[in-house]
Amino acid sequence: GLSPDAKQRAYYWLALALVVLTAVFVYVFIHSPLGTALEALRDSPAYAASRGVSPLRMQVITFGTSAFIAGVAGAFYAQYFGVISPSVMGLGPMSLFVAMLVVGGLGTFWGPMLGTAVIMVVSEYLRDFEEARLIIVGLILLVTIVVAPRGLVSVVQQGWARLQRWMAEDEAEPITPTDGASS
Repeated sequence: GLSPDAKQRAYYWLALALVVLTAVFVYVFIHSPLGTALEALRDSPAYAASRGVSPLRMQVITFGTSAFIAGVAGAFYAQYFGVISPSVMGLGPMSLFVAMLVVGGLGTFWGPMLGTAVIMVVSEYLRDFEEARLIIVGLILLVTIVVAPRGLVSVVQQGWARLQRWMAEDEAEPITPTDGASS
């Protein structure tokens, strides 16, 4: 019984709530002992197994968790558009999703969010130019792979580290009198 405008706003707020809840859940998951075990398996499977981490158990937990998140997103998508079929996720949308991940930075918490923001802003500005939009998104992907292979998050992290080092240098310099007088 909602007007089309109210229905769009309701879907927007529901989608935003789902994104925030998913981000919080993933953040807690990554920073829990379970996340530490998964990092250990990624970095050194033999060492993690020797410390009692079961690779099979961790894989089942990870795949189940990611399938649950994907299922919730798919259910929301189907409800919003009123239909779901294999053709909905064709080559175009999937390549856009992969571009979002790669541009932001794979294997990071903030990377997919940053990549999604960048690609969506560019995509919305070029909405009227469908062919140019895909070419420009492809160019952004190509430039990111060449210039910042680990994604934009790594560039932001490096810039932040440089800024912190620069600020630490200013704090470490002793203050000397400039008038030549000694105290």
